[in-house]
Amino acid sequence: QLLKGFLFYANIPWIIMGIGNLSSCTKSILDYFNPHSQNYFVLGFYFSIFFIWVLGTKWIYFKNGAAFLENHPGVLRGEKFGSKNNTTAIQIKIVWGILSIVLCVRVIIYFLYYLP
Repeated sequence: QLLKGFLFYANIPWIIMGIGNLSSCTKSILDYFNPHSQNYFVLGFYFSIFFIWVLGTKWIYFKNGAAFLENHPGVLRGEKFGSKNNTTAIQIKIVWGILSIVLCVRVIIYFLYYLP
């Protein structure tokens, strides 16, 4: 279940990028580093990544995804001082929250300082 969901959702941005390249709407992969080009495929690529992040946040916090990952310890395993331990649901939620905050701050800084 986890692998099927990951394989489906993780490939959505790459499918959008591939369609954009094959239809000659983008010149190369480097076009996707410039969201200011206002190309529909580039914007769709970034929107799909944001959409996957929203779905991941919803799954981890509201659909017991963190508990699912805790019950399947082979997915996330940490090492602490040489001994292997399982990751708990609260640790998953904290790390996901911190990464989300850092990502949001980075996007805000990008749009404040680097937009023309």
